[in-house]
Amino acid sequence: MRLINLLKMLGLTCDLTNIKITNCTRKFENITHNTVYFSFGDVTKKSFEAMRNRGAYVIIGESEYNNNHYIKVDSIKKVYQKYLLITNKKKLKNHIFIGVTGTCAKTTISTMIFQFLKRRKSIIYYGSNGIYKNDKHYDCANTTPSMEEFFHYLGKEKYVVMEISSISFFEYRLFGIKFNYMILTNIYEDHLDYHKTLDAYKFTKYLILNSNFDAKTLISDTIEDKNILRLNFDSCYYGFNTSLFTIKGIDYQKNNTNFVIDYKGKMYHVKTNLIGEFSLKNISAVILLLLNMNYPITDIISYFNSIIEIPGRLNLYQYRNKSIIIDYPHTSASFEAILETYHKLYGKNLLVIYGAGGERWKSKRKEYSTLVSKYCKFAIVTNDNPRNENELEIINDLITYLDIQYEIIPNRKDALKRGLELLDEYSAMLILGKGSEKYIDIKNCKIPYSDINTLKELME
Repeated sequence: MRLINLLKMLGLTCDLTNIKITNCTRKFENITHNTVYFSFGDVTKKSFEAMRNRGAYVIIGESEYNNNHYIKVDSIKKVYQKYLLITNKKKLKNHIFIGVTGTCAKTTISTMIFQFLKRRKSIIYYGSNGIYKNDKHYDCANTTPSMEEFFHYLGKEKYVVMEISSISFFEYRLFGIKFNYMILTNIYEDHLDYHKTLDAYKFTKYLILNSNFDAKTLISDTIEDKNILRLNFDSCYYGFNTSLFTIKGIDYQKNNTNFVIDYKGKMYHVKTNLIGEFSLKNISAVILLLLNMNYPITDIISYFNSIIEIPGRLNLYQYRNKSIIIDYPHTSASFEAILETYHKLYGKNLLVIYGAGGERWKSKRKEYSTLVSKYCKFAIVTNDNPRNENELEIINDLITYLDIQYEIIPNRKDALKRGLELLDEYSAMLILGKGSEKYIDIKNCKIPYSDINTLKELME
């Protein structure tokens, strides 16, 4: 491709010779002769000369630098994503895109959609637990992948399911992608270290919906702002009473939930291994989506009557006739939802193992411990991705607001081991915070660790 043509597609200009470009890249090591280089780092005299000497003909970046071989842009991420979109546009054809956004439950809802559709059609799913391409799994650093990862794995799958984070929207990871279906699960306070205010965070969610105005959009009936329905052309609420069905006869048990779906005057009984009211809300979203996609109600009911496993979400284990639950609550609302659910099932005689992430919204620590004190009898306070913060300072913040008995065990494996030793005294144990994560982040070092694998090892 000729330089001027490429720059024109990107909305850029220059006065250089219209040479043939041999390569476009954002990786320094991939620069060759006559490359257009997208510089995500600072451009200095030294780095500019290194790029030019390696073969870069034009460098695009955000730094203030004056040279006719350099083009300054407001957002290098946006320009680079636009380049990827242009060069991969054909890959976006002939797919049905399903986007799930919200503070909590993105992974649970997306996984259920993926598991159902995988039985029937080719599908790819991008989310918190990685990338699932039919029966294959690949690790991914972010909930919503970079556009490079997105296009790398995207093939001819009919269905594309994506968890959409608020941060990914502002970083242009979804640039140019239009969704056929959208689900908004809820909006609680989250990512305020990035968005700064709840209103700014909410506005991002609204922008995600409105940028897909033509999508069939399902919105949780727990969202109080009713004007949100106007953001999309075809919107409706999901919950226990939807436009297509009603959920009734609900019976919450320790190991399952029983309920009845009233659909077109017929009653369909469901017994699912998913627990609690919030799980039932998630199920409602998936049922409504699949009905709108014209899947038979009998197929949908059959799926929910089967065993559904969502890695790191409400994973139930038995040890010495006691229940152990591993889950990944990462907001105060999700923290309270799971604690309240198991408090209703077991009473206050709960043992909980938990911590709080470092370099994140610190007020969560007070909220977590206040909730633990309200719903539980005993706590083991441990590590949960301290990052560059002092782990003992985080733990001290947590115990400041605990009004129940507790032990401090920073090593998470030792904390789980101690929990098993104490379990006979309690009705159930909750291990909260990490879910299916495979590491603990300490001082910018991701140390291999898994709550799930550690628990299985300790129970042997």
